[in-house]
Amino acid sequence: MTEQNSIATTQDQELDDILDSGSQNSFNPVMVTVGIVHQSGKFSIEGMPDQARLSAVIIAGRKTRIEYPKYENHVQHGALTGKDLGDAINEFTKKRPFCSSEDGVNGKLADIDWDEADGSKAKDAIKIIKAKIAEGGLKCAMCPLAKWGSVEFFGSNGRGMACKEMRKLLLYRGTPIPMILNVPTSSIRAWDQYCSSLAVANKQYTKVHTELALDVIERGQTKYSVMTFAYIRDIEPELKQELMQSVLDANGIEMPLVKAMINMFLGTGVSLEDYIGETNGDEKPAKDEF
Repeated sequence: MTEQNSIATTQDQELDDILDSGSQNSFNPVMVTVGIVHQSGKFSIEGMPDQARLSAVIIAGRKTRIEYPKYENHVQHGALTGKDLGDAINEFTKKRPFCSSEDGVNGKLADIDWDEADGSKAKDAIKIIKAKIAEGGLKCAMCPLAKWGSVEFFGSNGRGMACKEMRKLLLYRGTPIPMILNVPTSSIRAWDQYCSSLAVANKQYTKVHTELALDVIERGQTKYSVMTFAYIRDIEPELKQELMQSVLDANGIEMPLVKAMINMFLGTGVSLEDYIGETNGDEKPAKDEF
């Protein structure tokens, strides 16, 4: 290394140290959602360029469900039809999931005053949906809206479920900022297959580096993306040490970084943003996909 290069390297390191010190205690870390742009087959992180692939350690995962009524246009209920009916229901629930599950096992109705439904535009439809969910006793495995073909309840043709099943993953990419990725319904099989293949090899998804990518599928007028997962390598000792470094959580309690991130992840509920929109689980597959 020449003397000039050595001076430049020293200056770069000094600048890095100054900039690092300048960024300390300037913001409160919040979870960042990794979206899916289905039309282009890329991952989206707000404020950053879209990416075709991501590599990460998936340090935690959860099964989730969300029931968000979206009536087809040809459905008529009293004076309301199609979108008007769905909009009226969502106005009543304040655009919150009608029912959701944070573990894929137990359902939870929206925290609202259900007696107010008597005065809403879609009061009959709201009561019918609530009664339908009650048939399963808020147990996802027993719920009629979690059965194949239940999309017909809202006027859709096909074998899909009215209550969408998803996977919520916590990604670690070398920073203490939790990154959340919602695996849409069309990609659940790929995720379950990947985890099962790892298990056969005596590996675990939380202990390996994984490459995530998207395959764009076209079915007639419909275009959506299906996720792929690929093993890269086992996590190295240096990364284990990194994940075990001590940090203070939101309550000022000292704990390993990995535990603080997982606690924050497990403390999040299921929101409408997990499902509705162009960069998340609402992939609108072809009607015969499921």
